[in-house]
Amino acid sequence: MVEYKDKERFYVKSYWVLYDKEIKGLEKKIIPKSKWILIKINSQEAEDIQRVSKMFYYDFLPCCKYNLRSLPEIEHYHDSITEFLIPIED
Repeated sequence: MVEYKDKERFYVKSYWVLYDKEIKGLEKKIIPKSKWILIKINSQEAEDIQRVSKMFYYDFLPCCKYNLRSLPEIEHYHDSITEFLIPIED
């Protein structure tokens, strides 16, 4: 779940990453069923991911009809792309 306070910074309360396979030492979480907004980025570079995330939270979200659900945003890295899964309320 992301909580933002001003136009320059956003604060992450919980950060989860989805992997295709189990990684030793990481805790497995069961995510409740939800509706999700999917955003694909053709990059895994940190600056590209941060730019798109900031655009979503500061430009798109305030102008749309969606309300965030109190679940973490998930980033899925695969095949040289990054997918954001952002939980929304029904």
